[in-house]
Amino acid sequence: MGRCKSTSPAKAGLFLCATSQFFNRETDCYRHRTVIRGNYTAFHNSNLELERNVNKRLVSGIALIQAGVLGAALAPAPVMADGGFYIGGSAGGATLEADIGDIGIPGLPSSIDEDETATKIFAGYTFDLPAIDLGIEAGYVDFGEPEISVLGSDLIIDTTGINVWGIASLDAGPIDIFGKLGYIAWDVEAEYLGASDGDDGSDIGYGAGLRFNLGSIEVRGEYEIYDLEGTDLSMLSVGVAWHFN
Repeated sequence: MGRCKSTSPAKAGLFLCATSQFFNRETDCYRHRTVIRGNYTAFHNSNLELERNVNKRLVSGIALIQAGVLGAALAPAPVMADGGFYIGGSAGGATLEADIGDIGIPGLPSSIDEDETATKIFAGYTFDLPAIDLGIEAGYVDFGEPEISVLGSDLIIDTTGINVWGIASLDAGPIDIFGKLGYIAWDVEAEYLGASDGDDGSDIGYGAGLRFNLGSIEVRGEYEIYDLEGTDLSMLSVGVAWHFN
């Protein structure tokens, strides 16, 4: 059997020193690797958190866009009345003003200023143009039957008419402003103590108003004036029309 050779103290010291330095270097390398791994882990976790936040925001944005598109698709589009044929009716008040003077009838006032309920029906056609709308309208109007007291009895005046209008309207947002100029063929019947008499004629009329549409339904308010051979006749009314478009 062989013997192990003894090692001198100097060589043993050098060996221990070299061994110690080696382990110190390995320990430092391990520490550096640990620090690098920690930094990499922290950086990786930070990137994961940033990616999750970006994905959440992206998903939220896409959801909002989809909700907006879906809402716009499901929302009912407002239907506005365009050009075309329409019919309607109105009701309001008519005012009859006339200077009669002294015509030799006892008890008859020299002037008349009477208010009465009035109604009308109408039909027309609107031409939808880029700047303004132009239309034509015809109707029948009943100005009511005002009663005037003459010597204790009532003088009843019944006035009706058939009119034709040219209408121009300007779009001012949800409300249209319109003006009208036309012609009325009128008929007046007067009744007193069972006797009656009448007169008829034709004159120019004019007016203005406002209107707005709720789908195919039009709501309007207007004021019309007629000059019937020295008698002023006016009508303020509110009406509804249906558009076939």
